[in-house]
Amino acid sequence: MNAGVIKFNGIQSDQSSLGILAINRIDRAILPEMRNKLFEINRREGALDFGRDLQPRYIDIRFTMKSANIEQLREHSRNIAEWLYTPDLSELVIGDEQDKFYLARVASQISQEQILNLGICEMSFVVPDVWAYDENLTSVINDGIVSFTNDGTVATSYYLQATINELTASSFKIALSDTEFIELEVDLVQNDVIEIDSGMRTILLNDDDIRDKLTIESSWFMLPSPGGNLTADPISTDLELYFRKRYI
Repeated sequence: MNAGVIKFNGIQSDQSSLGILAINRIDRAILPEMRNKLFEINRREGALDFGRDLQPRYIDIRFTMKSANIEQLREHSRNIAEWLYTPDLSELVIGDEQDKFYLARVASQISQEQILNLGICEMSFVVPDVWAYDENLTSVINDGIVSFTNDGTVATSYYLQATINELTASSFKIALSDTEFIELEVDLVQNDVIEIDSGMRTILLNDDDIRDKLTIESSWFMLPSPGGNLTADPISTDLELYFRKRYI
């Protein structure tokens, strides 16, 4: 896969059945659009700042098609429509950055007349969560404490599996810092397995939902960049940490 190719929904744009001669333009902004949350008060200068939100990212792509005749061009157009139609988000890989992917879907109407008359196709992909993801899943396995390196550009979510080695315990805690931790008030026995998915915000104990056991002080923390340590209590717990690096 070279720099002038994209891969979407598991299919590369240079597949012959699509009839794409070349991708002429890929426009993706360095940063997605930001919405500043400001609150103005009458007779007060300026505004109060309540932060900002990142808006969905859009990636615009233009490519040229080559077909032997009008019938083949229509066939290629149908194949492109089948390729691009996905009800759910799919992985979008851009050839000049093959080690990362976006979760995207086509957001714009594609003009058939433009394809038939000019042999040109223009479209936009929308990336709702804005991030580019590392193609590789990072894993760290250790007892009691896991040290992780996150050299993505932003904090990321994670999946953690904790296997209890104590004969009995009345609680479980996994901490990133003194103020960022997940704590559960639940009776545990040896070989119990706790699974925490911070992205989906689920916590299972032997496949049963135990989110109601969270303490009020707990928080759904993210794994910061450039890294850190997660510490378990009980300390003898076997930990398996999995995460995917994210990039703005």
